[in-house]
Amino acid sequence: MSPNLEWRPGLPRRERGTADSEALSPQAETLIRFAIQNPDQFKLISDVVASRSIDKLNGRRSQEYESELLEQYRALTTHESFAPGDLVVWKPGLKNRVRPAYDEPAVVVEVLDNPVLNTESDPSSVYFREPLDILIGILDDEEEILVYHFDSRRFTVKRDDPNPS
Repeated sequence: MSPNLEWRPGLPRRERGTADSEALSPQAETLIRFAIQNPDQFKLISDVVASRSIDKLNGRRSQEYESELLEQYRALTTHESFAPGDLVVWKPGLKNRVRPAYDEPAVVVEVLDNPVLNTESDPSSVYFREPLDILIGILDDEEEILVYHFDSRRFTVKRDDPNPS
C-alpha cells in the first residue's frame, strides 16, 4: 500500500495524493534509504545539486549560449534538398538519435512528399509531432541496411573531406 502524501510548500502540486513506490527504481529506493539515514548529508547533496543547477542556468544566460542557440536555430531552419542516393550526415548540434553517429554517413532512401508526424510520444517529448520526412539507411553491425524515418532539417549532404588522412 502506498503512503498518502500531503502537499507542502515547495512540493509540486502533481505530487499530492498517493505515491507509487513500486514505480521506483532500485537506485531510487537506495537514495531514499540514504536520505532517511543521513539527513545532513542528503541536505548537503541537495544543496550542491541546486547550486549546480543555478550555475547551469546562469551559463544559459551568457552571450556565448545565446549565439550557439541562434546558430543551431539557423541550421535547423535552413532547408536543404535531398534525393535518393545522397550521402548525408547530421548538422552540427542537431543530432537527436543514437544512430547514425556524428560524421557517420547515411544514404537517403526516400524523400516523402507528406511528412509522417511522430504522434506516439508524450507531448513533452522532443519527438512529439516531429516531421519525419526522409527515410535514411545505415548499415548495422552485420553490414545489413536498416532504414529509419528522420526529420530532414537535421541533416546535410556529406561533403568530401578536403584533408583526407
